[in-house]
Amino acid sequence: MPDYYTIENYPFNPESLRESVFIQVAHAHNHWVVISNYYPKTNEQFLDKWYIYDSMNNPKYYLNFVKNVLRKVSGGSRYINITHVEVSKQHGTIDCGLFALGYALALAMDIDPGCLIFDQRKLRDEFNTIIEKKTLFLFSHSLIDNYMPKYTEFNLDLN
Repeated sequence: MPDYYTIENYPFNPESLRESVFIQVAHAHNHWVVISNYYPKTNEQFLDKWYIYDSMNNPKYYLNFVKNVLRKVSGGSRYINITHVEVSKQHGTIDCGLFALGYALALAMDIDPGCLIFDQRKLRDEFNTIIEKKTLFLFSHSLIDNYMPKYTEFNLDLN
């Protein structure tokens, strides 16, 4: 029986990813990031571009640690093109998982995570409220004035 709780063993067809939105919170060593084939600012019909959202904005740190996920979504290709979308940076090192959950929900709501500044002081209390009340809402945030997306593109060798 497959382990449905980890992407390493999840039975999905990478070809079907071109027809649907994929948003995954992924563990990258001691850090959490979001990997998605969706970016709200595009109107592409085929979802075969890949984006990463990281609250440390440090792709050189985590890219090697998420290769296992990227191998699954690449459909067996040796290389994958990744776009790192710059997002507001977390303070400290312990809230990356909450930032990743916020980015994932923003994507699901068709909001560009790059334009959000989460109120880091409220993240833990709001997450507890989400769990306790069994409700879902986007963490407290403000919007970046005159937001212009910033991103870096990588061609990553998956071997």
